[in-house]
Amino acid sequence: MKNDKKKNILRSIDDTVNATTISIDDSGSVVLENFKKVLDYTSEKLVMETNKRLIYIYGSELTILSCSKHNAVAKGNIEKIEIFLKEV
Repeated sequence: MKNDKKKNILRSIDDTVNATTISIDDSGSVVLENFKKVLDYTSEKLVMETNKRLIYIYGSELTILSCSKHNAVAKGNIEKIEIFLKEV
């Protein structure tokens, strides 16, 4: 039982360290922190890959304002965001 507790704590720490943060403001900007790569990008759809998930952002007039190794800022008329677990 003690080992199970330790495994759960380590898993929780790992998820927190590798967590992707999505911030949305009233002006239509979306900030994604700690993602792996951009998989698809059009003016109507943005697909980002994280360690464990795929993030789909739908809207119109979507533009990537900045993109660094692990952070991105996109802007546009955001209509919907979907988050899926990646298939193993």
